Amino acid sequence: MREPNVVVADVPFPAGAAAAVGADGRPLIPQRTVALVFVSAIHDATVRAVNYAESLGASETRAIYFDMDPEQEYRLEVDWAAKGLQIPLDIVEAPFRDLTGPMLAECGASRPVPTRS
Repeated sequence: MREPNVVVADVPFPAGAAAAVGADGRPLIPQRTVALVFVSAIHDATVRAVNYAESLGASETRAIYFDMDPEQEYRLEVDWAAKGLQIPLDIVEAPFRDLTGPMLAECGASRPVPTRS
């Protein structure tokens, strides 16, 4: 990779070794990983993002659409099904067109928000 300011490293972790623990007491090697794909519309870039997220081999992979318009939500669900994308699409309500709270909640940094699947 020849990208400025990007470093790729492969750090081996021997099987059966005691789990390394960070300064905060949490394990350094995650037991579970989650890949989230934030979706605004269904187009080629969305399909590529979903394919990339699936290739990561995360424990859980899902797409999230923040609902600000019920009419657009319906069209998005129809387009999602038509593309045959295999990961679940979660529809999350975003009141007042503010994505900060709902997005942080989906990332686990805040309280959960109502979700429709």
